[in-house]
Amino acid sequence: MPAPSASTQNGLLQVSAYDRVASTLIALLSIIGFFVMILVLLWLTSRVYARKTDVPLTLLEELSGSGDHTLGSADDLDPPGPEELSDLSEPQLPDTLASVTQAISDVEGSLDAFEGTTNRTSGGGGEGASSVGTAEDDGVDSIPRGERWEILYAQTTMQNYAEQLDFFGIELGVVDRAGAVRYAARLSGPKPVARDGKSEDEDRLYMSWRGGTMADFDKTLLSKADVPAAGGIVLQFYPPETENTLAVLEQGKLGARPIREVRRTVFGVRSKGAGHEYFVVKVDFRLAF
Repeated sequence: MPAPSASTQNGLLQVSAYDRVASTLIALLSIIGFFVMILVLLWLTSRVYARKTDVPLTLLEELSGSGDHTLGSADDLDPPGPEELSDLSEPQLPDTLASVTQAISDVEGSLDAFEGTTNRTSGGGGEGASSVGTAEDDGVDSIPRGERWEILYAQTTMQNYAEQLDFFGIELGVVDRAGAVRYAARLSGPKPVARDGKSEDEDRLYMSWRGGTMADFDKTLLSKADVPAAGGIVLQFYPPETENTLAVLEQGKLGARPIREVRRTVFGVRSKGAGHEYFVVKVDFRLAF
């Protein structure tokens, strides 16, 4: 039986219609494939491939010596030291509350200037750096805890803020020019508990807001305890247990790196179960020390 691809006529071998159609299709497919390959090559060669590069670690500016601190944004807790007193000739940070009150006594009208600085509210939260405390850190030329720590409190309502302070055992206090301290505790209750003390007997870490909503919250909570804030400096006093908790969190974040390399440690406050907890938001390191 003869093959379908060829026929014989007059003894000659001829190409059938099937062969002509098949060869035409093969030729067309070859041409189309060739152009598709050209288009693919053009597409591949025209693409721009982004090269993945490592982001270099950027260190903040060099901090010469200890005791320096970069001012933050509004609602910052900042040292209520003599640098906030406009007429003081030698703006050195006091080591004790007694020196703070002495500086206030020497400068008339300085409290009004202190209360008026950085008075802007923030919708997201407050951040701050503590003032000088009594606990010193190990290591040569390390920045004291009170000057390198900042704490971000969740700014929701005054009641929530008061509950956070109570949970961590923080007292509010007003230091007057005579060195007397009027305290307020149990701030989330309907009537905070007030008591009296002396600045020379105080050795806890203390903090103070520069201004803004959180500063207003502190003053309102003090007024609920019948503690007037006018004419004095409003401070937050941290118990040793809370200070130690912050120190442990900081060291855990550092690992093997020494404290003297730290320029600033920022803590946050978040809910945990029925209470709250501190956590390390970030640590900024000194460029040289």
